[in-house]
This record gives sequence, structure tokens and C-alpha cells, in this order.
Amino acid sequence: MNDKVYVKIRGLSAQEAGDAYKEAEDIEIISVGRYTRRAGKEYIRYEEVYDGESAKSDTLIKISEDRVEISKKGAITTIMEFIQDKKTVSCYNTPYGGLAMSIYTSMLDIERDEDKINIALEYTMDVNGQQMSECKVRIEICNQGKLEL
Repeated sequence: MNDKVYVKIRGLSAQEAGDAYKEAEDIEIISVGRYTRRAGKEYIRYEEVYDGESAKSDTLIKISEDRVEISKKGAITTIMEFIQDKKTVSCYNTPYGGLAMSIYTSMLDIERDEDKINIALEYTMDVNGQQMSECKVRIEICNQGKLEL
């Protein structure tokens, strides 16, 4: 993997509404990032932009053998840790205040080859003790020129 990479994240989130789920929301971002490997872990750093260009967060994806950690610092500050069949707890800080957040990861799949890393996540997110959403996220990290749109 080269040090300059593309990061493509596609997420599908179904919000809880009483006993049912509202229509799912589909998002996709594509960004340019930097890839490094140290001590058996892979790190991808990129900038995420919210609300046009006015709010940004520096984002770091850290990939280990059995977990993925996504850290954001800036307009949104949080650490989201994904471990198969485990619940993790963190704080989700926004300009409007902080929220207690927990994530239960029901599926984590990491596939690698020399040009690409594909990560598939399925998880339930609770905010302040209330189940908020069921999420499916696909992360593709690849050498520049290898991104499939």
C-alpha cells in the first residue's frame, strides 16, 4: 500500500422510531488520506468535512488484527472502537455538547491485498442509554488510481 490513499466510506443507518425503524439514511464520503504501518497496525489519516466547508475533523482509522478504531478531532471529537461481538463505550463531543455513546459490533470483516483494504462493519449505536440506530458501514482504503466509484 502506498502512503497516499483514497478513503471511501459508505454508511447506511436506520434510525429507531418507537418499536420500528424509520427509513434508512445512506451517506458516502470520499477523501484523500495518508497510510502508514507501524508495529503491526495500519493507520489511515484524512480530513472529514461537515456542513459544507465550515466544520472539519481530522480522522484517524487504526486497524489491528481484530479491531478497528476511528478517532475524530475537531468539530466532532470521539473515539469509536469496533470489536466483533463486543460493546464499547465512548463520548461523542459536538459543538453543541457531549453525548455518552455505546457501540455493539455484530459484524467486523477486514480484507486486505497489496493495493486495498476493505472493512465491513455492522453495529448498533446507543446514545445516552437509548438505542438510536442500526448501522452498516463499508470502508475502502486504496492506492490512488485504484478507487472503484
